[in-house]
Amino acid sequence: MKLTWLLLLLVLPGGTAAAQGTGTAPAKKDPELMVPYYGHFTITGQYVPLYLTADTTAVDQHASRGEVLPVWQIGNIWAQVHKAGKSYYVRRSYLNFPDALVITPDSVAVPRDPATGLIRYVGDVDVPGTQAELMGRAQVWFATGFPTKDVLQVNDAATATLVGRTYSEIFIHAPEPNNHRVDYTIQLTCRDGHYHYAISNFAFGAYLAPIGNGTGSPAELFVFRTKANGQQRALMLKHKAELCRVGRELQSQLRTALSRPTGS
Repeated sequence: MKLTWLLLLLVLPGGTAAAQGTGTAPAKKDPELMVPYYGHFTITGQYVPLYLTADTTAVDQHASRGEVLPVWQIGNIWAQVHKAGKSYYVRRSYLNFPDALVITPDSVAVPRDPATGLIRYVGDVDVPGTQAELMGRAQVWFATGFPTKDVLQVNDAATATLVGRTYSEIFIHAPEPNNHRVDYTIQLTCRDGHYHYAISNFAFGAYLAPIGNGTGSPAELFVFRTKANGQQRALMLKHKAELCRVGRELQSQLRTALSRPTGS
């Protein structure tokens, strides 16, 4: 008899178990993939609903036109914002994001070396200048373009080859320990009017850790995880998005640096 009453309490709407669940937010249904995008953006709609989940089932707060909210991540439809100490989802159309901003993280292929399976950005670029001029421009870039000193590990004039290892800051909001940077190796080979580059040996790590080929966690462990869901998958996509951002920026910076005459 006691067991029967206990079961009734657990299943009836007025029972103890049901009462404990009252008012709790439903599990978040993830209608799209989201990636880090930090900044403060203005609400453009009037009395805009803020949801505890991204499936529009739990309106907990509202925002007014002209209100500025900090944004942590975005997708093609939703943005994650913060207000009054809580994290909310708001439709991206209610924020003054650039119209051209499109987030498609799963469609971005991270380049991998076919032989090793490791992440590797490679390219051949034609730019004005002799081999010696390109070497000089590259040396200036390695010396001034990064947060660490003594980036160059190889500076071989005979083969016109330079190899350096350094890092870029990344922005991953996650439970500790956080990854705050991505280390990488850049190899350049210069010729008259041309250079070849390879950016590889990516590893995620924290501030203050030493720079070296053996430090940090190999980026492939984060970016290419096949068994990930929920928070693990969200974290994986954030690392992937940041690595892709760093890869694009390095290629752009390299092209600019080696196209600029030395001393300009």
